[in-house]
Amino acid sequence: MTAFRVLYRVIGVIRIAIIAHLLSPYNIGLFGIVTIVLAFLEILTETGINIFLIQEKEDMEGYIDTAWVVSMVRGTLIALLIVATAGPISSFFNSPGSKILLYIVALVPFLRGFINPSVVKFQKDLLFHKEFAYRILVFTVESIVSVLGVIILRNPYGLVYGLVAGAVFELVILLLLPVLGQS
Repeated sequence: MTAFRVLYRVIGVIRIAIIAHLLSPYNIGLFGIVTIVLAFLEILTETGINIFLIQEKEDMEGYIDTAWVVSMVRGTLIALLIVATAGPISSFFNSPGSKILLYIVALVPFLRGFINPSVVKFQKDLLFHKEFAYRILVFTVESIVSVLGVIILRNPYGLVYGLVAGAVFELVILLLLPVLGQS
């Protein structure tokens, strides 16, 4: 996990350096508005189900389906809240450019809601090598798409597309790879 944190920070610093060089402060501010809204709603609606699954002494399989449904409902709720409040948030921050970015970023919690909660098995079973590979792979894909998006588009849409790509990649990798059934 220490290796993950170090690599996460290194990739993050490189990503920020490239993005800060290419985008104006205004565009970085637009992305900041989007990420504040997303983070606030994710924190506000946190259910604690993953912590429960990790701490459950019995087999957690009986709870996975329920946790997954709760996750889907939560993701859909956050996405709908972002879409419903995009206009007022854009007006509040006096940033008309953030409205469409908010609409696009609403895909992120919606997609994340469909991620199989069985991924907590990595932590529960102390499979830190799998946790490391999974997390760093998702973060790397998100970072690469973000940087390439900013290089190509020269606007904050590239950053938002990176968030969406990371969520899509995470969803696909957990659906396609049978890593969760193996210890």
